Amino acid sequence: MQGPGDDAIVRKSKSLSLAVATTTRGLVLRIPALFALSAAWILGSILFLAVAAESFAGAGATRPLVVAVIVHPNQGIDSVSTQELRAVYLGQSQSLGRQFISAYHLSSQFPARTLFQRTVIGKDSAELRTYWIDLKLQNPSVMEPRVFHNAKALVSLVAREPGAVAYVPLEAIRGSPVRVLKIDGVAPPASADPSGVRGYPLME
Repeated sequence: MQGPGDDAIVRKSKSLSLAVATTTRGLVLRIPALFALSAAWILGSILFLAVAAESFAGAGATRPLVVAVIVHPNQGIDSVSTQELRAVYLGQSQSLGRQFISAYHLSSQFPARTLFQRTVIGKDSAELRTYWIDLKLQNPSVMEPRVFHNAKALVSLVAREPGAVAYVPLEAIRGSPVRVLKIDGVAPPASADPSGVRGYPLME
């Protein structure tokens, strides 16, 4: 025969069993969800690392530098030698072919300027400054090439000024009517990808 105390114990036991069963069912239901969340997190991390690695690789890769020598579209020449260009940019000549020429530089912040000076002129910036100081002392009327700080603006000037000659990165002339000259008989590549082009000097 059970007393009131025994009934209370039975009720508490049933409540405890029900709580345990409820908790167990909750855990059973949550375990797959936890596995799904973990799998989604791992997959997301893998995708993030893959994208980051690709971006890093792309940032580390350097595009080839191709420099184009350009003149007005109606200029009557399509090729020039490095010697002719050197003479123009050193103030030793004022013509290409039979056309009077005004030469233009890009500013020294452009890698194209560094490549052009090294390959065509054969002087660094300090040497070139000294050269022009000495030359103007000997001949005050000689005109030093004007410097542009914007490649697109320089392309626009050459497109509208007969007799202008300049050099710019190849991508800066996209959509412009300027004439691109061959250098030493070799045309620059049609795009910034130099594969398949041999002997073009203004490329690295």
